[in-house]
Amino acid sequence: MAWWMVVMKGIQALAVLLWLWNVGGGSGRIWWERWSFSSYRALSLILLCAGQYLNIACYKALGLEGIYYGVRYGKKVPWSYAWPYGGKFSLRHPQYVASVMTVWGTMAFLCLDVHYLNGAYTILAFWILCYLGTAMSEDLL
Repeated sequence: MAWWMVVMKGIQALAVLLWLWNVGGGSGRIWWERWSFSSYRALSLILLCAGQYLNIACYKALGLEGIYYGVRYGKKVPWSYAWPYGGKFSLRHPQYVASVMTVWGTMAFLCLDVHYLNGAYTILAFWILCYLGTAMSEDLL
């Protein structure tokens, strides 16, 4: 199951990069000339890194079997009380929080104004609604 998720994330990343490229004029030169590092992009990079830090913490707490629903396939997955799933600063759905942080951070870091005018907010909203829907469905299972 883990290898399939890696393939799916690769396809997802490729689709977003192709969209960024296409909307940006289909030329890396246009993107490179318009993109500049700013305090906004620095904050987006911090958000992206914080999301990945939280995601790594989820993997450490649950392991691959826990992250990829091994319990649904008959694997023995012990309940985790380690941070970020337990403790003083635990989160309800830390892996989805991490994913949303990473998505927002990545898009904010890479997008130009032309991307926001051509659907970046729609893509972000849909992406986050997918994570929210998955988190809600897990509460019902």
